[in-house]
Amino acid sequence: MHEPTAINEVNDIVLGVYPNPTHGATKISFNLVHSGDVSLDIFNTSGQLVYTLKNVNQPSGSQMIYWDGKSNTGAQLTPGYYFVKVSAGDKTAVKKLVLMN
Repeated sequence: MHEPTAINEVNDIVLGVYPNPTHGATKISFNLVHSGDVSLDIFNTSGQLVYTLKNVNQPSGSQMIYWDGKSNTGAQLTPGYYFVKVSAGDKTAVKKLVLMN
């Protein structure tokens, strides 16, 4: 009979975006195994960075960032597909977001 020899800790970031699709504001949720600096980047389908939030120190556990659907300059983004990227340490997660009128 085979017996497990170890249980590995899961260190991946589990990323959630709700509501998705959205008409503007959305909640970006993720879980951190360890506290540390977190960066949030949002890209359009051309790969252009339209919003960024860098090096925000977050405690371990479940976290949520509210995003208002606007660029860093405060401009409302046009409807379309976007990619939400959350990075913490050497871990990164990406999720597709649909922004509607």
